[in-house]
Amino acid sequence: MSAEFNTLEDFFKYYVYLKATPEIERNTDLGLFKVGYQPLWESCPDGGCWFIRFKKNEDPVDIDLYWEKLIFALVGEQFDEPNMLGAVFSIRGRETILELWFNFFKIEKMKDSVAQKLKYLLQLDENFTIYFKDNERSLQVKLINNVYRINLH
Repeated sequence: MSAEFNTLEDFFKYYVYLKATPEIERNTDLGLFKVGYQPLWESCPDGGCWFIRFKKNEDPVDIDLYWEKLIFALVGEQFDEPNMLGAVFSIRGRETILELWFNFFKIEKMKDSVAQKLKYLLQLDENFTIYFKDNERSLQVKLINNVYRINLH
């Protein structure tokens, strides 16, 4: 299912129907993206994403709170960065992953600034490890022996 909204009021019309993340089945992805973008490397080759991995034994209520803070920050434009594209919440068998997607055009200062803002908005302490994926590096395709091989980093 997908839906579009242009106002906070419209966002909350959909938000009230979302299940709490502890109630969502495994192997499910939830995404919130600007129109025209998808959580695909090809959709934003000038971008990347910061992501956080949570182990299966971590408190699902805390993880739900992080997801809620992230989507509220995006909808409320709290990142003060026009290149924010969206977020993904992925529930898997052994882990749950939060991703923040944005275009950074290889400007390291912008990338680092988004990481600091993410830590601040989610109120993450120093013990949290966040990882970065550069979409361009993930998309590298090489033609070897007439076979395309995708190098995932």
